[in-house]
Amino acid sequence: MARSDDFYRPLFEFSMDAVLYTAPDGPVLAANPAACRLFDYSEAEICALGRAGLLDLSQCVQLPEMLQERERTGRTEGELIYIHRDGRRFPGWTSSAVFVDAEGHPRTVIIIRDLTEAKSKEAALTQSVLELDDLYNNAPCGYHSVDGAGRIVKINRTELSWLGYSRDEVIGKAFIDFLSPESQAVYTDNFGDYKRSGVQKDIELELVEKNGNRRPVLLNSTAIYDEYSGFVKSRTTLVDITDRKALEHELIRQAHKDVLTGLSNRGHFDKLADIEFETCQRLKAPMGLLFFDIDDFKAINDTHGHHAGDLVLRAVGDCCVRTLRKIDILGRWGGEEFVALLPGVSQGDVRETAERLRDALAQVRVSTEQGEPLSFTVSVGATCAKPSDSSVNTLLKRADVALYLAKSEGKNCVMLDSDILT
Repeated sequence: MARSDDFYRPLFEFSMDAVLYTAPDGPVLAANPAACRLFDYSEAEICALGRAGLLDLSQCVQLPEMLQERERTGRTEGELIYIHRDGRRFPGWTSSAVFVDAEGHPRTVIIIRDLTEAKSKEAALTQSVLELDDLYNNAPCGYHSVDGAGRIVKINRTELSWLGYSRDEVIGKAFIDFLSPESQAVYTDNFGDYKRSGVQKDIELELVEKNGNRRPVLLNSTAIYDEYSGFVKSRTTLVDITDRKALEHELIRQAHKDVLTGLSNRGHFDKLADIEFETCQRLKAPMGLLFFDIDDFKAINDTHGHHAGDLVLRAVGDCCVRTLRKIDILGRWGGEEFVALLPGVSQGDVRETAERLRDALAQVRVSTEQGEPLSFTVSVGATCAKPSDSSVNTLLKRADVALYLAKSEGKNCVMLDSDILT
């Protein structure tokens, strides 16, 4: 017994955990230095308080169950709430075992490990996990992972909200199933190389939402491999580029369209007209061209102001769109001058088309700032393509000459280039 006491006494005295030596019914018979430091009591004070005096029994609802377990098995363990000398409560992981001492008396050894720091770290870790989960699920971009077969194994709430599907409707499905046909081809072309290279960068795709709408996105992805370099899953980010695409389209529109009338500007008209001219020449198809401007436009500006002039220009553009065909190419040539290319219109029909447009424009009324109705007229020069024409510019020159003749004849009329020769 002396040798046993010599062996176990240092373990009791120098243990880093608090150790209480008690009678089974609660009185504390001894407390080691670590227990005194933990509770900030002397050993005598701990013995006087007893086990119950160290516990916050109102928060130890599992204590009766632990005592029953110890009575059945001789040992128990669990988390209990203890009281520091200053009243502070702290969690302690408690292990308790029953043994019989040298005199045959039942005794218990209670080992208490302060969990305050561990709980703090656990709470911080939990908070960190929650924050990461919140960041993943509610980020302004979409996140998902696919396996080697391209099936979605994980997806965040942002991307689900874009698609309009529930998580159960998406997990296990192929990501390609949620892409437009055009994007499916792009994704398929890239996926095999991606599994080998591990990187997909700035790939433009279109998601197809549950309601049928399409959402343009930019995909970037890196691969996760196992220890044998086998593809495990992707880490994929999707950025919604709807606004960017809308801006691109608007910039393209502004580059091609006249801001005031909405018709093609001169540069864009030239490009479209050149293409149409080449097509008509190759197919030996007829094509007409109208070159017209607003009569006495300077007087409109001088009399009613430039705001009224702008309204007249807009009205001309709107009336041209309503009166001519969708296949006709319309443009604002500059100032008050306009041009219309008429695919399929022959020499016999070009005058009728020009007269119909001139008459329609003569019926338009624009309200001035004073509320007065303002009317206007146009003069039109017209021509048709000839086999000898080398470009649209050849037609424009002839139509310009015809327009000059229409102005000379009193305005508000149509003249064909053929009229000049008769």
